[in-house]
Amino acid sequence: MKNLLMSTIISCMGYSNDMLNDVQPQIQWSVLHSLPVANGHTKQAGLAGPIVGVSQNVLMIAGGANFEDALPWEGGKKKYFDDIYVLHKDTNKALFWHSQTFRLPQKMAYTTTVQSSQGLICIGGEDQEGYRKDVFILKWNPQKEQPAIESLPDLPQGISNAAATIVHDSDIYLAGGETQSGVSSQLLKLDLKHISLGWQLVAALPVHLSHSLLFNLNHQLYLVGGRQRQANGISDFYDSCYSFDSDKKAWTAQKSLPYAISAGTGVVVGKNQCMLFGGDKGETFHQVEILLAQIAQESDPEKKTKLIAQKNILQVNHPGFSREILLFDSQKNTWKKLGNIPFSVPVTTTAITWDNKVIIPSGEIKAGVRSVEILVGEIK
Repeated sequence: MKNLLMSTIISCMGYSNDMLNDVQPQIQWSVLHSLPVANGHTKQAGLAGPIVGVSQNVLMIAGGANFEDALPWEGGKKKYFDDIYVLHKDTNKALFWHSQTFRLPQKMAYTTTVQSSQGLICIGGEDQEGYRKDVFILKWNPQKEQPAIESLPDLPQGISNAAATIVHDSDIYLAGGETQSGVSSQLLKLDLKHISLGWQLVAALPVHLSHSLLFNLNHQLYLVGGRQRQANGISDFYDSCYSFDSDKKAWTAQKSLPYAISAGTGVVVGKNQCMLFGGDKGETFHQVEILLAQIAQESDPEKKTKLIAQKNILQVNHPGFSREILLFDSQKNTWKKLGNIPFSVPVTTTAITWDNKVIIPSGEIKAGVRSVEILVGEIK
């Protein structure tokens, strides 16, 4: 399908199947496609927290949540979805959506997704009833031309907005996330070769956090960024980067990010390097949290109304999230800024690589607003 809107060339570090080099090729960013309209709906409002991944060379985007009818400050209620959209490539690599929209077993969003050779490992999330602890594999069956779902052991408790990665294509690691009792500080592991053992506690995290990123760089875990909501309703944002020694069960602080960030996306681009795309630096987020705390404590109706109006103005005029690309090199222990993506960059979604292209589908682009676009970064 043809690309929509504009495409822009930005400078970026070199990229190959094995590692990034010191040469500087380019990434051309464009819109790969737009999400189709869900069954039974007249419009597509985009999705935050969707399941995202490639199985059998088809891209699946499933679940997610949005404010389809009205924004939160207009009285809109968050809606959760169970639709599974399937994007194919024909023999000429032209893209097309499968004629049928499939269904997850239940509506869900903010599920953590990891790609494996077995399919997409879908972990926890939330729905209208609260946090979810179920885990399953979502994969594409090319013979039957439909998705297939296999159950895996449940989490010890419901968790959403956690970070996860896979090591040796069998060890699934899950870090932090939001739970009913607060923000988690646990690193959990599920061994796909020994499923009967279920989820095991590996170690405590250096900090309680959600909305972070967990990378596997040369079989070593790296935990990046994130945030933690405190008891007073105000969140701490982190610029931290930690590596994990699986033998010693210990975390080591690495070079910090250039700034604190949460809810961004990222991909591994070599054995020792990863890229981060966008994310929330927290400026508007903090202002809204402060006003929400003041609203909760205010007993005077007139003053409360004014505070609510201030909060609504902040959200209506939300500037969007970071568009910067950051590169981490674990061998050099360095972070570099690589320029900006020339589109609104979503948070609360999952970036993946597909045929050596970076895919960032849908997600939230400002307070309450989702994108219907699927961004693609083609490395030249």
